[in-house]
Amino acid sequence: MKKYYYSEPHDFIVCYQSENEITNDSEMEAFMASSLEFGIGLSKEGALEDLNFNLAGIGNIKLYS
Repeated sequence: MKKYYYSEPHDFIVCYQSENEITNDSEMEAFMASSLEFGIGLSKEGALEDLNFNLAGIGNIKLYS
């Protein structure tokens, strides 16, 4: 399931896939350090597009490994 988190200090939206809900910037930073299943954008649409790009890249990496 895709979820969204707005980082007010960084002024961007993160679209991510996780069972857990990100509720603050510390959780967001920890998630981003341990996963590639996120996208960043100035809008929900931009963040979703970035997430889809990252997920496609993960799929390509798995195919070639």
